[in-house]
Amino acid sequence: MACYSGLPSDRDPAVPPIVSILVALLLAATLILGAHFYFNRIQRRRKLLEIGTEVLASRSWKDGLELLAKALAADGARIEGLVGDKGVPLAERLLRRDSGSTLLVYKHGTAYRIAAPALVEAQRRREELGADALCIATLGSIDPAAAKQAGRDGIQVIDGAALWLLVEPFVEEHVRREVAREADEAVKRPRALATTAAALLGAAIVVLNLPPPGPDPAATTAVPAAPRTGAAPAATAAPPPAGTEAEAEAEAQREVRRTALALAMIDIEGVENAAWASSTTLVVELLPGATVEAVFAASCGLAKQFPELRDVRLQFESADPAEGVRWRRCG
Repeated sequence: MACYSGLPSDRDPAVPPIVSILVALLLAATLILGAHFYFNRIQRRRKLLEIGTEVLASRSWKDGLELLAKALAADGARIEGLVGDKGVPLAERLLRRDSGSTLLVYKHGTAYRIAAPALVEAQRRREELGADALCIATLGSIDPAAAKQAGRDGIQVIDGAALWLLVEPFVEEHVRREVAREADEAVKRPRALATTAAALLGAAIVVLNLPPPGPDPAATTAVPAAPRTGAAPAATAAPPPAGTEAEAEAEAQREVRRTALALAMIDIEGVENAAWASSTTLVVELLPGATVEAVFAASCGLAKQFPELRDVRLQFESADPAEGVRWRRCG
């Protein structure tokens, strides 16, 4: 009687090459998307705040104060300018509402650091004018101890990037566009380097997971062993389909080409991001101020380097709501 052994086999079944390639492609896509998210969302926002604050600091204190007063009075408050004893305009505004009045004290420049003495002086000034509330704003910073004290005393404090975010909607449109352009330029090169590195790493992983070439059938001829008397003939496993490995390698090469095409699209002026929605649809997100037709014309210029672009459906998503989503083909 044959005896069955419950011990596992010494050799685990090999992972199919296509699975390893797909995992490698997924990792490469994750790295590329992660790089784009970090630079397009996190780093670009940081640059927008940094550059916007610098632009506001480069203007006169009167401009900064007027923008801030307009932002705080957007609910319909009346703005009153204040002057000193000698008729010199002060960096203060009085905002009057039906519910009461607020004294706005503005400290221009990024070098300011509001400390406790400044709170005391501002409170004295508020009482002198008979204002109901107090708001202190600066492009600089608020000392942590002063910020806590302001919270206890009911004083509104606005500093640094928060001030730019508040006044940005009231800044001239051409200034906002220039700030956005500078932020895009600041992240463009590191974003391209990071995405290229991610693509190269993904391509390397794909290549490392490609199956090795099989042995030459003419060089290795298997000689079957004669079966022992009484032994059942051994079952011969069917060979894998000849085209499976070649198809997997071809698909891996197409994926690398698609990744390279998306990266090339990102380098086009006016493009914020490019990602594949499917194997035949490439979604292209545009930066503010960029037009679909201009980016489309530049995109078709890549057809010499990427002939497959002529078979791709380009889905342009404009930052301008009036343009919305447009579809184009270079073919």
